[in-house]
Amino acid sequence: MITLMKNNLCKKKMKTLSIEEITFSTNAKTATCYGRLNLGHLSVSSKIHIDFHQLNIILNKLGLKGNLEAIYNSLNEIETPEGTYYSLKLLNQTNQSIPLSELKQELKTPLRISA
Repeated sequence: MITLMKNNLCKKKMKTLSIEEITFSTNAKTATCYGRLNLGHLSVSSKIHIDFHQLNIILNKLGLKGNLEAIYNSLNEIETPEGTYYSLKLLNQTNQSIPLSELKQELKTPLRISA
């Protein structure tokens, strides 16, 4: 009975991802978001793989919450023979938390949670 109550409480709480870094390359079909997955008072290091449509949604949401120009100025670019790699570090940005429900499509792969 207690487990059922805990499960119902967890379902009602909103899952958010406090994004710390986003990485992607010109040759990839997905981007990777690193950060903290939050559910109520529980917070764990995590990463999710998203497609570029979802990446645009995240960047637009972050831009609405803060200074979009500062976010794009944080984008690091590394040229290699295999393509261009990008890294966007958001540790110094405020309000970088995104509710997972706002990614209108289902995630392509399950969340990978690491401790």
